[in-house]
Amino acid sequence: LVILLVLDDVWSEVSLEEIGIPEPSSSNGYKLVLTTRVEQVCKSMGCKVIKVKPLSEEEALILSLSEVGPNIVQNQTIMPTLKLVVKECA
Repeated sequence: LVILLVLDDVWSEVSLEEIGIPEPSSSNGYKLVLTTRVEQVCKSMGCKVIKVKPLSEEEALILSLSEVGPNIVQNQTIMPTLKLVVKECA
């Protein structure tokens, strides 16, 4: 049995024990993926740090369009708004 737990957008150290999660190990089958913008959170929890670079605006737009579908490209109202969101978030 393998269990994958994802903790997304963590801003401070989390005590896995306090929230009832066993410490991940090869013997218990637990895997933990933690995402954060604060590298110190990973370091304080003893996590392996894997840095991921942000998408470019073009990559972010392509990803967004693949998720919302081709009809959005033809929508003259939504497409400009989507481009603004991508520019802000990329």
